[in-house]
Amino acid sequence: AGEESLIICIGDSITFGSGIRNAARNFSSYPARLQTLLDNVDGAGKWNVKNLGFRGATATNKSRLSYEKSPFFTRVLNSSPKVAVIMLGTNDIMLNISLSTFADDYKSLISAVTQLDSKPQVLIMTPPWIDTKFPTRAERFKNIVQEPYHKVIQTLALETRATLLNGFSIFANKTHLFADGLHPNEEGYNLIAKLVVQGLESLRHLHSSTSAKGKPVKEPSVSALPRSVHKEDTNKGISLETKPFLGRQAHFNTKGRDSDQKVTKRSSSWFW
Repeated sequence: AGEESLIICIGDSITFGSGIRNAARNFSSYPARLQTLLDNVDGAGKWNVKNLGFRGATATNKSRLSYEKSPFFTRVLNSSPKVAVIMLGTNDIMLNISLSTFADDYKSLISAVTQLDSKPQVLIMTPPWIDTKFPTRAERFKNIVQEPYHKVIQTLALETRATLLNGFSIFANKTHLFADGLHPNEEGYNLIAKLVVQGLESLRHLHSSTSAKGKPVKEPSVSALPRSVHKEDTNKGISLETKPFLGRQAHFNTKGRDSDQKVTKRSSSWFW
């Protein structure tokens, strides 16, 4: 048996596995489900998935629960992963962190992971859709604006040459996948794990990307990613070149960000 390849899952309570019973978390959080799926696909002992998510974590450094300032990030820096899956942003959205701050701090975190000595393949996932009308959460969630942050995440994936996974779309308008409108239930976490497997297959990390006869099989569609982006998003102080989006391009540049600009209304140019 060969040495296990490490996959680290960086994130907040959605990576940690909130929303499901404590007894089930070791089996039903998305990193736990990912481990099971990879063992089934590629054989036990090939991958070692580590859950490095914690409750309340933010991409921004402006909160007391900044991921980059946490002991979990120290563990990241001391690890040698082959793959890093990063999913942050939900708490930044809840805190209404300015888009420019969110973009700059998240890019710093992603770049630090990319520059680890092991040179991991980095997959960035947009966080799940927040169900703002969930019965027990509607009042708290009524003013939440999600889309601009997801647009920033897409841009950061391109700028850092990371692979983008669309976690937002698999949950959008699917209340039955949530435990509380914010955290997925077991079915929802399983879908996140499957999305990561699709991303790995698309990067040919798994043996399953080649058929039994040695011929490449058709790569799965990684979450129906968009083919282009809007040229300008003046509501949020971000301009983007218009180019085809193929999931691996890194030729977009953000420019003209207003420092500390707050999101005050819903975007009219959401492209997912």
